[in-house]
Amino acid sequence: MIASLTRAALLSLALLGSTAILPGKAVAAGRIVAVVEDQVISTGDLEDRVSLALVSSGLATTPENRDRLRPQVLRLYIDETLQRLEAKRLGLTATPDEISQTLANIAERNSMTMDQLDEFLRGQGASLLTLKRQVESQILWAKVVAQQLRPRVRIGPDQVDLAIREAERARNEPQWLLAEITLPVTDASQDSQVRADADELVDALNKGAAFPALAREFSASSTAAAGGDLGWVQPSGLTEETRTIVADMGVGDIEGPVRTNAGWQIFMMRAKRAAGENAEVEMPPPPPPPAPARPAIPPTRVHLAQYVIPVPEDAGEAERDKLLEQAAAYQNRFKSCSSLQAAAAESGGEGSGDLGWLDVADLPQVLTQLVSNLPNNRLSPPLTGPAGIQLIMVCDREGGQLPRAAEAPRPVQPTPPPPPLPSMDRESVQRRLEGQQLDRLADRYLRDLRRDAYVDLRV
Repeated sequence: MIASLTRAALLSLALLGSTAILPGKAVAAGRIVAVVEDQVISTGDLEDRVSLALVSSGLATTPENRDRLRPQVLRLYIDETLQRLEAKRLGLTATPDEISQTLANIAERNSMTMDQLDEFLRGQGASLLTLKRQVESQILWAKVVAQQLRPRVRIGPDQVDLAIREAERARNEPQWLLAEITLPVTDASQDSQVRADADELVDALNKGAAFPALAREFSASSTAAAGGDLGWVQPSGLTEETRTIVADMGVGDIEGPVRTNAGWQIFMMRAKRAAGENAEVEMPPPPPPPAPARPAIPPTRVHLAQYVIPVPEDAGEAERDKLLEQAAAYQNRFKSCSSLQAAAAESGGEGSGDLGWLDVADLPQVLTQLVSNLPNNRLSPPLTGPAGIQLIMVCDREGGQLPRAAEAPRPVQPTPPPPPLPSMDRESVQRRLEGQQLDRLADRYLRDLRRDAYVDLRV
């Protein structure tokens, strides 16, 4: 009992008049996570992109989701860096007008102005600057493909004739509205890791993530920009491999991940229509209503640990900023109470370590609010007080309830009407075949860039 009161008194003294450091005040250290040719990808770069991926996919910003998405985001960031380097080698640039127009289109699709989009991203922990860089990369790659590959596209009359004959046979087939996510396997040694990444995406989809958003962020297919949408397809227009996978899917079903020649793939059946021009379209069911907000309820008891970084009384602003950077870096270092306690025993300041079980009623108000909103094994933001810079972690709790923000309404992807039966017009067929060939050439081009590049992963 005396030990508990001593710990509570220590915390009360340390936190008296303490203030939480606002996000952005403590900047994560710029540790290098990858080197691509002469380009460096830092921790800050990667975490910015993870934040943008979370916003785009509709997933909650939690440490678990960040850990889940980080490997896929890094892989795509490396590809993007290779694409930008190739554009630079070819002397290609994206003009400010092209970038601005693309950003304006994104804002319009989300019923926002540019200022609203900027404010929304900042409110979610992401930034317009990160999105702008991603858009610039997409424009550059499109220019590379247009300059280097478009002139190589060749479709002969025999290929058009064959496609028309296949279209004639397809007039008596059903139509499927399909979407895909493709994670390529560029090296056989990566197969198991890519499979694990695909499993994580399926888990996110099962938890309510939007398929189009995940496709835009993570798919390597040419359909990624369209949210993975393959459009209305017919069985004869698919490879036998894909046809076998999706044949028995119902509307709204997700299948995968499955191993194909393209890598690990995930499919979603958005809608179906039976054979015949006048057949009705089978639509997906409406999404469930969003869950309402849930307030925090303070626990009755908590098991706490803390790490203290001493701040000299005569420390100047530069020294304090350096210590805050050090504190921010611990967010990635401490993943559990055991790791925090081990570090506290080795290098923590006075008051660091296991604080044991405490009655929440005995804690100061600022700490009660903190532990009521802080999940177990999650490090708090840095707190400043007489003891220095403090990092608090809840190891366990009794009673109470963590808060939950109100879920945003899930976006409903509109279902386009089925297209007319396959066109017999030679010009339309030729354009479709040219587009398919260009997509295959682009995939091969990127594979070659990956194969020839110097990439040093440091995570």
